[in-house]
Amino acid sequence: MSELAVGRFSRNLIANLAYFTLSLVIGVLYTPFVITRMGVEVYGLIPLANSVTNYLSVLTTGISSAVGRYVTMDYARGDRAAANTTFNTFFFAGATLTALLALAGVFLVPLAPRWFQVPAGKEAAFVRLLTAILAALLIGMMATCFDAAIWVKQRLDLRSVIDTISLAIRTGLVVLLFLLIGPQLDWVTAGIATAALTLLAGNWLVWRRLTPELFLSPRLFDWNKLPAIAGTSRWLLLNQAGVLLTMHVDLVLVNLFVGAEAGGLYAAIQQWSNLLRTVCLQVAIALAPSFAAQHATEDRAAMLALSRRAVRLLGLVIALPVGLLAGLGQPLLVTWLGTKFASLALLAVVVLLPVAMEGAHLPLSPVLLSVDKIRWPAIVTVGIGVANLGFGTYLARHLEWGMYGVAAASATATVLRYGLFYPIYAARVMGQRWTVYIVEILRALVAALGVTAFGMLVSQYLPMPSWLWLFAAGTLIAIVYGATVWLWILDSMEQQRLREMVLKPFQDR
Repeated sequence: MSELAVGRFSRNLIANLAYFTLSLVIGVLYTPFVITRMGVEVYGLIPLANSVTNYLSVLTTGISSAVGRYVTMDYARGDRAAANTTFNTFFFAGATLTALLALAGVFLVPLAPRWFQVPAGKEAAFVRLLTAILAALLIGMMATCFDAAIWVKQRLDLRSVIDTISLAIRTGLVVLLFLLIGPQLDWVTAGIATAALTLLAGNWLVWRRLTPELFLSPRLFDWNKLPAIAGTSRWLLLNQAGVLLTMHVDLVLVNLFVGAEAGGLYAAIQQWSNLLRTVCLQVAIALAPSFAAQHATEDRAAMLALSRRAVRLLGLVIALPVGLLAGLGQPLLVTWLGTKFASLALLAVVVLLPVAMEGAHLPLSPVLLSVDKIRWPAIVTVGIGVANLGFGTYLARHLEWGMYGVAAASATATVLRYGLFYPIYAARVMGQRWTVYIVEILRALVAALGVTAFGMLVSQYLPMPSWLWLFAAGTLIAIVYGATVWLWILDSMEQQRLREMVLKPFQDR
C-alpha cells in the first residue's frame, strides 16, 4: 500500500472509529432510555420496522456499489467523460426506482399491523413509524446517487462524518422531545425523517465539493450504459436479498413466533452485532476503491496482498469487541438494562460469535465486486438465506426453541456463508489454494472464542457491579489480547503497517 493510500486509509479508519464511538455511547445510553420510558414491547417495534424496510434497501445497496465500481474504474483510466455518463445514467435510473418504491409503499405500509404482533393501541403509530423509515430509505436512495464522488476520491472518511452527524441528530432529537414533551413513538419517527434529510444534504455537499466535474444532465443518460450497470447490479441485488434472509429476518421471526416482548429483548442483544457489522463494513468499503483501481490497472498481485492482509487484520481486530461483549455478557446486561436481561447472556454468545467470521470475510466482497465475480456468491447467499428462513422457523416454532432457535439458525447460516463458501470461492477467483483466506477467518473465530472464555473467567472471579468495573475488566482483557496478537501473531511488516496507519494522520499535522 502506497504512502498516499496509507494516509487515506488512516483517515477512513479514524472517521470510522469516531462513528463507532458515538454508536457505542448511543447504544449504551439510548436503548435503556427508550425501554425505561416506553417498555420492551414498544421499543421492539423500532428495530422491527427497520428490519421490514431493509428488504427494500437491496436496491440502494446494489445500485450504489455497482456504479461506484464503474465510475471509479473510469477515473482510474482517466476517462472523465465516461465517468459523467455513468453517473447520470445511475442518477436517473435511481430516481425512477425511488418513485416506484414510493408507490409500492403507499399500498403496503398500511397493512403492516395485520402481519405483525403490535401492542394494542400502537397500530397507527407503527404505521407512521414504518412510513418514516420508508421515506428515509427513499431519501437515502437519492443520497447514494451522489456517493460516486466519495468512491472516486477515496474519501470514505467523509461518509463516516456524514453518518455520524446524521446519527447524532436522529438520537438527539428523540431524546430532546422525550424530555420536553413526553415519550411517544412519533418522536422516533420525527428523528428518523430528520436524519434522512441530513444525510441527503451531506452527500449533496460532498458531491459538489469533491467532483464539480460531475454534473447532472438528462442528456447524458446513456441507455447503452444501463445493461452493464444492471448486469452487475442484478447479482448485487440478489446477493443483498440473501443477506437480508440470513441476517435481518431474525426480528421478524421472533415477533411472529415468540411475541412482541421477545422481539424487544432480542433487538437489544442484536444491536451490538449490527453495530460491529456496520463498523467492519465501513472498513471494507474503505478498501473498495483501491481494489477497483488495482483491477483497472490489472495489478492482481497487489489485490491479493492487500486482501490477505485486510482479512487477517480485520479479523483480529473484530475478535476483541466480539469476545468482550460475549464474555462479559451477563454483568454487562445487568448493568446496562437490569436483572431482567441477565438470562440472555447465552443468547448474546450465540448472536455475537459468528460476527467474528463475518467481519473477517468482508474485505473479500469488494475484491469479488472489482473483478465482477458476484454471480455465484449471490446464488449461494440466497440459497443459504432461504434455508435460514426455513430452519429458523422450524427451530423457533416446531421445536419451540423460541429466539434461541432463531439465533442458532442465523449462526449456522453465517458459518456456511462466511466461514466456508466466501473464502473458498474468493481463493479460487484469485487463483490461490483454497485455504489462503479460510485460515485467517478461522483465526478470527478462535481469537473471539479465546477472548470470550477469558471474559467469562474474569467475570467469575471479579465482581462488576458498575460501568467502571466493566471498563476495568475490559481494559485488562484488551491489554492481554493486544500484547498476545502483537508479539506472537503479527509479523514485522504488519506491525509496521499498523504503526503507519495509526501515526500517519498525526505526522501529516
